Amino acid sequence: MGINKAKESGARMAIELNVSGAFHSPLMASAREHLAEVLNSLEISDTIYPVFTNVDSKPVIKSNEIKDSLIRIWEKTLYIGPDQ
Repeated sequence: MGINKAKESGARMAIELNVSGAFHSPLMASAREHLAEVLNSLEISDTIYPVFTNVDSKPVIKSNEIKDSLIRIWEKTLYIGPDQ
């Protein structure tokens, strides 16, 4: 699927990689909804001490902020590439 999209976008060359999944690609973006469902089904308590996430280095304490940060961290790993 990714090779076809690359060629349709004008890529001169596309090589299929022998990997188990397109983990660092926008092709995984649809999995965001599933991750959000799973996280929302978990009981995560507000913390006593702030948690500093690597998505924006800001402290979070509230459970909904923690869940949101986990999703945003995961999303950022999808868009690793030459223009990021």
